[in-house]
Amino acid sequence: VFDFEKEESVLLVGEGNFTFSCSIVGRRRVEESVNFSSFVTTCFEEEENCIISSKVKQRLLSAGVKVLFGVDARKLSTHPVLGDKLFNKIVFNFPHVGGKMKIHLNRQLVQDFFVSSSEILDSGGEIMVTLCAGQGGTPDDKIKRSWADSWQIVEMAARAGLILAKTRPFPHDLLSTYTSVGYRGQAKSFNTQNAIVHIFRVFHPYLYGDRKNHVYSLEANNWFVLQDEIQSGVDVNIDQLLASILDISWRQLCTSQPLRNLKRKSTSKIVKHFVDSKRVTAEGGKGGDGCVSFLQLWANENAGPDGGDGGHGGHVILQASTNERDLNNVQTILRANHGDKGRNKDCHGANADHLVVKASVPVGTVIRDNHGRTVGDLCEDGSMFILARGGAGGRGNHFFATDLMQSPKIAEYGATGEHISYILEVKSMAHFGLLGLPNAGKSTLLQAISRARPKVAPYPFTTLKPFLGVINYSDFEQIAVADLPGLIEGSHLNYGLGIQFLKHAERCSCLLMVLDTSNDPCYDLEILRTELKAFSIDLANKKQIIIANKMDLEESKVNLPILKKFTKDDNIIPISAKFGLNITSFLVHIRKVYDSLLNKQPDDNNDKEKSVTINFVWLRCLEYRSVSMLT
Repeated sequence: VFDFEKEESVLLVGEGNFTFSCSIVGRRRVEESVNFSSFVTTCFEEEENCIISSKVKQRLLSAGVKVLFGVDARKLSTHPVLGDKLFNKIVFNFPHVGGKMKIHLNRQLVQDFFVSSSEILDSGGEIMVTLCAGQGGTPDDKIKRSWADSWQIVEMAARAGLILAKTRPFPHDLLSTYTSVGYRGQAKSFNTQNAIVHIFRVFHPYLYGDRKNHVYSLEANNWFVLQDEIQSGVDVNIDQLLASILDISWRQLCTSQPLRNLKRKSTSKIVKHFVDSKRVTAEGGKGGDGCVSFLQLWANENAGPDGGDGGHGGHVILQASTNERDLNNVQTILRANHGDKGRNKDCHGANADHLVVKASVPVGTVIRDNHGRTVGDLCEDGSMFILARGGAGGRGNHFFATDLMQSPKIAEYGATGEHISYILEVKSMAHFGLLGLPNAGKSTLLQAISRARPKVAPYPFTTLKPFLGVINYSDFEQIAVADLPGLIEGSHLNYGLGIQFLKHAERCSCLLMVLDTSNDPCYDLEILRTELKAFSIDLANKKQIIIANKMDLEESKVNLPILKKFTKDDNIIPISAKFGLNITSFLVHIRKVYDSLLNKQPDDNNDKEKSVTINFVWLRCLEYRSVSMLT
C-alpha cells in the first residue's frame, strides 16, 4: 500500500520518531535507486522536543528527504513551506489528540486534517489515514464498534469533499524498522495489529452531455431516480452523488439530524424544575477584633504593647460557570467566614477565605438590587461579582502607641461585613420556549422531543414552573427548549400569575406558539399575541413559530386550513405530540431557526448596558477602603 512511484511527491504527516519514514526509504533503496527529493516528512513537535535519533535523521537527509518540525496537521495549507506545493500522496498514521474518552476531539482533528490536506492534494492524488482496529467505523474493521463510538472517518472525509476509495491492512510486518511510540512518545504505543489504511480521493462532479441525467431525490427515506432533461454542461449536485456513494441519506448530509434518545428516562419521583430567578442574601464576614496586650520580658515587665490586628472578613463572590444552566443549586443565604482575632506578641489574625460561589451560577446571570437596578452581569465564563464585602479587621493596641501614650489600653472591634439582598436572574433561559394556553400540549411535546419529565395531566395549570429539555443533534449541537406555564386572557394584568410566567418567556430567544388545533386555534393565537404585546413590545417582536398540535383529531384537520388563512403564514408546523406525528420535521425546522439566530450580531443596546454594568462594578470596587481585601 505504501509502494510509491518514482515521480510521485509524498507528504508524511505526524511522524513521531520518523521510523516509518525511515522504513519507507530503506525498503525502496534496497529495491532500486530512488531519489527521495520529492518526499517530505513532518513532525508536530519542535526539533528540540522531538524524539528522533541522530542516526535516523541523518539517514533521511542523506536520502534527500526533507524533514520539517513543528507542522500542525490541521494547518497544512497555511504552512509557509507546504502551502505552495501539491502532493500526490499524503499519509497520516494513527492520528490522536491524546487522552481517553475524547472521540469528538479525534473526529475534529481528522476532519480538520482532511480539509487542510485536500487543498494541497494534486489532481488524482490520494490521502491515506491509518487507524487502529475498530476506530474508523467502516465494515472492513475486524473489531466492530457502534457508529457513535467510532471516529466516523468516512463522514469526516465527506465534509471535506473526499470519498473512501478503498481500504488496505496496515503492513506492519513489511516495515521492519518501524516502531510505534504512541501519543507524543509515551510508554504505551499504538496497537498496529489489524490496523487499517483508509485511502481517500477527491470527488469531482461528472459532466453530462445532451442526454437524460439521473437526479437523486428522497421520498420516505428511500432513494429513487427521477428522469429529467438537463442542459449540456450542467454539473450534477455533488452532495447528492456523495450521499448515494457513501449510502448516507440526503437529509443527514444536508443538515444535522436530531438524535433519538436511546437512554431510558429516569423513574425517580424527584423532578427538578428550571429556576431562572432567585432572591439571595449575602453576608460578608466580620473582621476579627484587635488585641489589647503588653509584652513582659525577663528583667523588663513593661516592654510595651504587643496586641496584634484582627483578620479581615471574607467577601461573598459570585463566579459564572458554563457547567450550570439554572439557579437551582444557589443557596438563598450566603455567609462568608469571619476573620480571626488578634493575639499577643504582635500576632495578627488570619484573613478569612472568600466565599466564591462558582459551581452553581450559570453564565448569563443578571444581578439586581432591591430597587430592580442592574448592578452586575456575569456574561462570560469565570466572570465575578462581589455581592457583599467582608469587614476590615480591628487594630490592636500596638497600632495606637505614640510618644505621648506609650501604653494604650484600647483596640478596635472588627468591622461588620455587608448584609445585602439581591435578585439573581438568568438572562437566557433557553433557546426556545413553549408558549400556549393551558392544556395545549406543551408538556407532552417536551416529553416527546427530550428526556425531560414534566407533569402531564388533563387539567389546566399542570405546569407551574418551567421545565427544561435538551435536544441533541448529530453534529453534537444541543438546543434547550423550555416548557413554560400556560397563559390565560389577562395574564399581563397578573391573572393566574401571568406576569411571572411572561417573565419566563422573556428569557427565551424564540417562542414556539403551541396551539390546540382541535378547538379554535385562531382565537387562541390572538390571545397569546395580545398578551405578549400588552406586556412588552420586545417580547412581542421575538421570533415566533406556530405549532399546530393535536393533528391526530378530526377537528384539527378542519381547523388547520382556517388557521393558515388567518395567519397568512405558510410556516405553520402541524404535529401530534401525543403520537409523534411530524416531530422530525419540527426538530429539523427549529434547528434551521437556531442556526439563523446564532448568525445574528448582538444589539448595540446590549453593549451599552454591559458597559454601564462594568463601570458600576468598577466604581463599587474603588469604594472599598482596603486594597488588601480584594486579593
